[in-house]
Amino acid sequence: RNGQNLTFTLLVPASSQNRINMGVLLQEQFRKIGVRVTIDQMEYATFASRQQSRDFDAALGTFHLGSSPGALRETWSGSAARDRSGLNYGGWASSSFDAYTDSAISAMDPEVSRRYYNSAYRIAIAEAPAIWLYEPRMVIGIHRRVTTGPMRPDAWWSSLADWYISPTVQIARDRISR
Repeated sequence: RNGQNLTFTLLVPASSQNRINMGVLLQEQFRKIGVRVTIDQMEYATFASRQQSRDFDAALGTFHLGSSPGALRETWSGSAARDRSGLNYGGWASSSFDAYTDSAISAMDPEVSRRYYNSAYRIAIAEAPAIWLYEPRMVIGIHRRVTTGPMRPDAWWSSLADWYISPTVQIARDRISR
């Protein structure tokens, strides 16, 4: 802009090799379009402190939110932007996004809720308060002999006390007394 090349610093926690690697990939992709990115690796406590105090240009962060779409309020709502102890580190706020999200959360009909969420997401995509790079799929492997309870997407272990192996499929190690 105005003859100035875009340059910015990207914070990366030194404890995350995945984010270090991603930072290098992003740096190279930005370089190809004339943007200079400086990667600033730091220990995690410093990284978290810089995010919390909003002292950064860009950061490779992660969020582990609840399984409800309503968890959006924690990271992308206007109230989260105003709350200096909140997770909306970039301070993005959109009253339209908030209205659609609130309507989606309070809707009793799942299809109506989905339409409101889609409208909210379209606003976030259009305004681009962040670049969402990926969302990891959570995978769990359980032997077919194990019968589980219902599994929540955010806490597969929450019903662990209800898991069992039916006596008809137990092997010797399953019958060890406590």
